[in-house]
Amino acid sequence: YIKVESDLKSPAFIATSIGYYPGWWIKVNDKWTAPIQTNWFMMGAYIPAGKNIIEFVYIPYGVIIGILYIIMSLLAWLFIKKTNFKVLN
Repeated sequence: YIKVESDLKSPAFIATSIGYYPGWWIKVNDKWTAPIQTNWFMMGAYIPAGKNIIEFVYIPYGVIIGILYIIMSLLAWLFIKKTNFKVLN
């Protein structure tokens, strides 16, 4: 997670030395956008003129899939416990 505040006189492009990788998202003034790949391996975004708050957020897909798996497993377990369902007889 990286947070940057800027005050620009004209629109600009911000580039970081962070590698472009799936899972990174950029929030500019509370509006989500996908990063743009720059210089073959870095990422960046267009920033409007004026005062801005730019946030780079990394959300790994593996964590999201893992959380969904845990929730589905918990729901299945609760269903089995509530209905007294027997898998093996």
